[in-house]
Amino acid sequence: MNALILLAAGTGSRMKDSVPDKLLADLNGKAVLLHSLEAFINSDAFDRYLVVYRDLEQKSKLQALIESLSFDSATIAYVQGGASRQASVYNALSSINEAIDLIAIHDGARPLVKKSFILRLLEEAQKYGSAVASTPVNDTIKSLEPASGDSSLLNIRSLDRSKLKATQTPQVFQYETINKAYLKVHHDQVTVTDEVEALSHYGQQAHLTDNPDPNPKITTKSDLNYILYLLNKNPMP
Repeated sequence: MNALILLAAGTGSRMKDSVPDKLLADLNGKAVLLHSLEAFINSDAFDRYLVVYRDLEQKSKLQALIESLSFDSATIAYVQGGASRQASVYNALSSINEAIDLIAIHDGARPLVKKSFILRLLEEAQKYGSAVASTPVNDTIKSLEPASGDSSLLNIRSLDRSKLKATQTPQVFQYETINKAYLKVHHDQVTVTDEVEALSHYGQQAHLTDNPDPNPKITTKSDLNYILYLLNKNPMP
């Protein structure tokens, strides 16, 4: 049995009031969240869906959207998020009370995820224990450190791009492993930015799977415009 945690509890503070809620923003006649959710539903690979919401007002709006879809709503559960992404994932993992094999964790604000890539991640997670969406880093990345003896100056060092990857979601794991990793992170009061860091703190490394397609996250209004451009240029299958 496979499950999805769909994260929708972020405040969207960097949208600067361009839309009231980026998860509810319209993308070619469909809310951002539905683009994300339908890719997983259409994969026919998931038995349970956990939608992590921000507050009761948002939950009501998300429910109304999701109930418009023609699939078994009994497979959907709603979990209130926390003050951070980390807390939201922890809450969702803690709410599961049945046997789950693989669990995918996805940002609802990444609406371009493709069914074919989701299936590939599941296949590789079965093989390696995890599969995390990633992409090569094309920009030259600089490391900045204070110069010794003068805090106003910086030592600027280029990092080797061949050793750098940018991680995205979906991130897929064996449920038992990632749940234990988050329990340890919670117990140790460690801050992590994603599941790869949680797994590393638990003493294990994640398997990275390169995504061949654009998979941007909506953070600012320009991201929303870029995703609209990509959707119109390359309609989702």
